[in-house]
Amino acid sequence: MRIAVIGAGLVAGVLLAGCDAGREQTADVVAQSGEAPETVQLAVGPAVRIGTGTSPLDGDCGKLSDGYTYPDDTETDPRIAISRTDPARLAVAFMRDPVLAISAATSEDGGATWLEAEPPGLSPCTGTSYNSYGDQDLAAGIDDRLYLVAVQGDFTPEGQPLVLGEEYWMNSAVTVSTSTDFGRT
Repeated sequence: MRIAVIGAGLVAGVLLAGCDAGREQTADVVAQSGEAPETVQLAVGPAVRIGTGTSPLDGDCGKLSDGYTYPDDTETDPRIAISRTDPARLAVAFMRDPVLAISAATSEDGGATWLEAEPPGLSPCTGTSYNSYGDQDLAAGIDDRLYLVAVQGDFTPEGQPLVLGEEYWMNSAVTVSTSTDFGRT
């Protein structure tokens, strides 16, 4: 995956600018054709565990020692994307050991099995100096291009408690990662 760090204001502006335009465009398509846009039907099967439950990040790499209460090897806040060319191809992004890394997994068989990946630059172990990660989102583009957006920041210095009135996230970035093969690389 390639990584580009973009100013939060620019990304927010682009994302918000497209919101209304998309709604109007969908309404125009329905009005012209008389038919609703095509939707993907999903079948709900038994629950599956996407992550392994064991963080692939080495030892204490990226671990904070300031009283976070999440259990080790926790996987939370999943976001899923479905391939536009094959609905059995799925990708998911989630927080690993919340706020310590963003991880991803892909499935080629509708979610029966998953292959995990650690996108570069989304934890101290994979090439960034920030110490907190989250607010990830995932989207599938045309030709199985996958987009992963996440916020990174220096939440608080290692080992320091939060102080009421202090400003955190002063040094932060929005990171956009792309994959041209639906998350396999």
